[in-house]
Amino acid sequence: MPPTYDRTMSVVRRDARRRWAVVVAVLAVLVAIPLVVRALPAHTPPIPPDTLAARIAASARQPYQGYAVSIGNAGLPSLPQLDDVIGLFDGNTSLRIWYGDPTRWRVDTIDAAGERDLYQSGLYQTIWDYGRNQLTDILGVASVRLPRGADLAPPDLARRLLSAASAPDLAGAAGSSRKSLPARRVAGIDAAGLRLIPTSAQTTVASVDIWADPTTGLPLEVDVSARGVAKPVLVTRLLSVSLTAPATTATMPHTAPPGAGHTVTSNPDVLSALRNLGLGSLPDSLGGLARNGNGLGALPGLAAYGTGFRQVVAANVPRRTGFDAIRAARNVGGTVNRFPGGTDVIVTTPLLSVVITASNLTRNVYIVVGLVGEDVLAAAGVELATFVGGDE
Repeated sequence: MPPTYDRTMSVVRRDARRRWAVVVAVLAVLVAIPLVVRALPAHTPPIPPDTLAARIAASARQPYQGYAVSIGNAGLPSLPQLDDVIGLFDGNTSLRIWYGDPTRWRVDTIDAAGERDLYQSGLYQTIWDYGRNQLTDILGVASVRLPRGADLAPPDLARRLLSAASAPDLAGAAGSSRKSLPARRVAGIDAAGLRLIPTSAQTTVASVDIWADPTTGLPLEVDVSARGVAKPVLVTRLLSVSLTAPATTATMPHTAPPGAGHTVTSNPDVLSALRNLGLGSLPDSLGGLARNGNGLGALPGLAAYGTGFRQVVAANVPRRTGFDAIRAARNVGGTVNRFPGGTDVIVTTPLLSVVITASNLTRNVYIVVGLVGEDVLAAAGVELATFVGGDE
């Protein structure tokens, strides 16, 4: 006969297994709930595409609170100093959002790198980085910055993409067409669907699908698809949402706890910083696209050409920086092309393409980035290789 303690331990193990089985079952149910809810039939009154687009564009004044997830499969190569940015488009990101209006909001970004909380209070921003135990107060609005987690909030991303899709093409025609999509259950709301289809065959963007609250126009989900790819390369959606204004305390900037680092910085002088980098001049047009005089187009050594999804951004960089970029592009499998005027390396992903061109004529190095095919960027690189300066 087995000893009594063996029988006792066996009972304990069975009880433990039953408890863990219950925990696993509960977790499985919790994970499945959003999928089940989304599968429920959704019904909304028919809304003309232009009407829904107008409501989405005007939704910036709609307050809300919610929890969102973003899933990116853009296929971007790993690059030094840009892991956090690349992770936004090639990984999973969780967002907690409290949004009162364009001047009062808070977004907590949670990803593999840790948690960073961004507060907007009037013209000031505060960043609390849990991993670095660092609080940063930013005075003013940066005219040029890297993408951040808050940019993936479905309402903000949808309005940006809708604005890009609405930009006219070279002939002044609409840059995209619009069509209605079947309603979808998102965050417990029967959301109306809108598809934006770029008219240019040169962009890598196949479509942008937006599902929004039919009454307020608040975007709840955004799916970005690339040409030739079956699944969307970026999906960001609200899992839960309340169309109510958050409490003032929820959006009040964080205060530095004892022992935390605390810095205060003003909006940097971008023009001076770029001049110190030694960036060179750029032409007034590229590939038949006029230089955009706003934003990047007004900065030395940087230029945005065209509008909408066909827009490309170019930089005339110092040779050392440029050849470091060329080596990095080769290391991630970039295609090397040699032509009479110089050499370029092209890196393509389903959505984003990059060309780095070294000119034999001027010995300048150019970097061009855009949501366009490699043939468009290759032609831009060849054109820049023969540019001798003087337009800026």
